[in-house]
Amino acid sequence: MVKHFPLFCLLAMILAASPAHPDDHTRLRYEVNWSGFHAADLELDLMEREGRYLTSLAMETRGLVRWLIWLRFEAEGEGLPAAEGARSLAYRTEFTNRRGSRRLELVFDPESGGSRIVKDLKLDSEAADETADPER
Repeated sequence: MVKHFPLFCLLAMILAASPAHPDDHTRLRYEVNWSGFHAADLELDLMEREGRYLTSLAMETRGLVRWLIWLRFEAEGEGLPAAEGARSLAYRTEFTNRRGSRRLELVFDPESGGSRIVKDLKLDSEAADETADPER
């Protein structure tokens, strides 16, 4: 059993690294560094479901950068495939910083590409406590 353990580990690593549906879902995760300091975490999701493209992006500052400019951001988009490239259908974003939180939602006309604001909400207008240690 012990002599087959490295082969088992190799197979387990390959299976764990392989996406379940490589053609319709991709997830990318990044650790952003600035001058050697961990500055932010970033995650990008791309998938195709029922003939539509779905994307999401999330970012949050970390470490020293978080202490300087605390920011959390999430965005989602939806679109349709087209001959000239993907056509946007909807976009939603929500972000939070020291000044508060905001949500913005847009819808797009797939023919003209024009957009219309559906929601533009200020969720929290109270500033974050500047004296609090953001790493706790």
